[in-house]
Amino acid sequence: MKNEKFEYTYSAEKQAEINAIKQKYLPKQTDDREEAMKRLRKLDASCEKSAMITALTVGIIGTLLFGLGLTFCLEWSDLVLGVVLMAAGAVIAAPAKLIYDKLLRSKREKAAPEILQLTEMLENIG
Repeated sequence: MKNEKFEYTYSAEKQAEINAIKQKYLPKQTDDREEAMKRLRKLDASCEKSAMITALTVGIIGTLLFGLGLTFCLEWSDLVLGVVLMAAGAVIAAPAKLIYDKLLRSKREKAAPEILQLTEMLENIG
């Protein structure tokens, strides 16, 4: 009988590299819980973000108009046009908070069914 030897060399570094490459080509397994959390966060943020952008835009336009009117009064000595512009700016900027609250409430009402469904699913999974 011949003396047959079995030799095996193992390299942890090579195995780690092989596994890293293999992971790139395996189909991605999605975690339902993680996907639901991402969607939940995105919905919540979109409600607040759109309301905030609209309210800030209205407030900034009103403030700039008010400032222009103030400039007309103080720098260019046109009191009538300045007062009209200041009043218009104040009327535009004043309801910015109310606009924010109303839009936020409206966006949350629209997103509520999906958000409640996602939260219920997350509570049942976890």
